[in-house]
Amino acid sequence: MNKKSTYIRADESATIPVSYDASKLSKPGLYVGKVVAYLKNGRGNKRIKSNTEFELWNTIVVPYTFSDYNQYKLRFQREALEPGMIKRYFLEVPPGASGCLIRMRPSQNKWSRVRMQIFDPMGRKYASTGYASSKISNTVTISVLGEDLAAGIWELVTISDFRNPKTSFYDLNLNFSGFALQPELIKNFAYKMGGQPKGTFTVTNRFNRLFQGFATGQILGFKKVSDKKSTGKDRIRIPFKIDKSIKMVQFKIRMSPEDFNKFTDIATNIYDSGGRAVVQNGLSYDRLTLYFMNPKPGTYTLEVWAAYTNPAKKSPWKFKLTENYFVKNPISVSCKKAGGGSLFLYPDMPQKMEFTLNRSPELPPEGTYLFGKILFQDSKNRRPAAVLPIRLEAKLVE
Repeated sequence: MNKKSTYIRADESATIPVSYDASKLSKPGLYVGKVVAYLKNGRGNKRIKSNTEFELWNTIVVPYTFSDYNQYKLRFQREALEPGMIKRYFLEVPPGASGCLIRMRPSQNKWSRVRMQIFDPMGRKYASTGYASSKISNTVTISVLGEDLAAGIWELVTISDFRNPKTSFYDLNLNFSGFALQPELIKNFAYKMGGQPKGTFTVTNRFNRLFQGFATGQILGFKKVSDKKSTGKDRIRIPFKIDKSIKMVQFKIRMSPEDFNKFTDIATNIYDSGGRAVVQNGLSYDRLTLYFMNPKPGTYTLEVWAAYTNPAKKSPWKFKLTENYFVKNPISVSCKKAGGGSLFLYPDMPQKMEFTLNRSPELPPEGTYLFGKILFQDSKNRRPAAVLPIRLEAKLVE
């Protein structure tokens, strides 16, 4: 504390400067402390519980950092975790990062049964894995690419099942990549009648290490993005149709924190034409990704049903809906360095790339557009490094 005492009058507020000893915060991790305020002229003029006016918890996160110094990667070996316990790793995304890959496996000749979860800088769970088990010597991975890799501090949590009979030991590898892509989104291509659609883009490796790898892609299906609004009703229904070409539907719901806080619960269900629920879920945060796997052809309805915290005051609300329809027969996209040859990306040296679709895409349904991605992976272990989104708007070259 920068002062020994302060005065707070009636309903007024007070600003109390607080500083931290940096020498005690040198190691990455979570630090927790408590500021306790005592009545200055309380009983016995002592710092005792009966003289406590208020308590204020302080939480400080010191993250692991990634730079040229550590080649944008960290490795933890023989990490130990008792049954029922967790370990937290705070990771600061380095400037210019385009991808993050996290790999966990059992330590050699050690028993292990551990899984991972990762949370974004807003505290929302982004992904989780199954168990890395010494019984099958498997590796579990989490990758965060492109626009999903939000700037800030992410939290990685390793979890040991409480039913584990003994301590687990695991190895953890963290790796960031940094590619600049121009354009950042492929929005068009050109082709001649009877020919294969093709185009170009440029990639630059922004991190100070050599990348050797390859790039491949797919046109995955068609997409629609729209805003859904309610003037005060508690339900929004969105009808949609499925034909035999669709293998999966993915709905992404994004709501503002202000609208999300108007409700106690928000159910999200998909109903078939007979009114039977085929998918049931709900929003725990202000966003949700909903999956409808292997749907039968037919007409369906997505229903978002919100319960107001104050039913007597039903104010308008809205959310952004992204509809992704994945097809059973995606279009392959081959990708190579202009001029041919192996793909080596040296730091800060732009490289022109050429891509070709293996067949011409069909016209998507009205109001939608084709979507896909080109993925960069390194040659050694197929580790993902960057993703280039595709939003195709074809034009005919005569």
